[in-house]
Amino acid sequence: MPAVPCPSAPAQVPARSATGLRLRAGIVLALVAALLGVATWLSPDASGTGTHQQLGLRTCTWRDSGSIPCPTCGMTTAFALAADGRILSAFVTQPAGALLALVTAMAGWVAAWVLLTASPAARYLRGLWRPATAIGAAAVILGAWAYTAGTS
Repeated sequence: MPAVPCPSAPAQVPARSATGLRLRAGIVLALVAALLGVATWLSPDASGTGTHQQLGLRTCTWRDSGSIPCPTCGMTTAFALAADGRILSAFVTQPAGALLALVTAMAGWVAAWVLLTASPAARYLRGLWRPATAIGAAAVILGAWAYTAGTS
């Protein structure tokens, strides 16, 4: 009878592959740290939109031209609020932006784990991106857009 591997035993990653995993994880971790670092540096705009102007970007042309916000209005503010630890305020401001900030932070944790352990965990996460995930993400963004349009 063949031996059955223990499901809790860590997968063995070849040394060459481990270096590549760690390099990619390091890049992801650096990008996440930069993004969340900028979000922490920003001061969330009290109106719920406009935080992006601190980065030198223009005001929302959708809002300027017709009073309806664009699908991403409030996302920078929600990111800044979430980076400051004000998660509930981030969700109230822009639910999709708050969710994206949390997913970004989780990606940083996974990248740090892979960087430290060379765990192939990221390979398993790739399987999460399917057509149903894209449809769900689009539904969240559209729902958040409807919410922000209704509250502005």
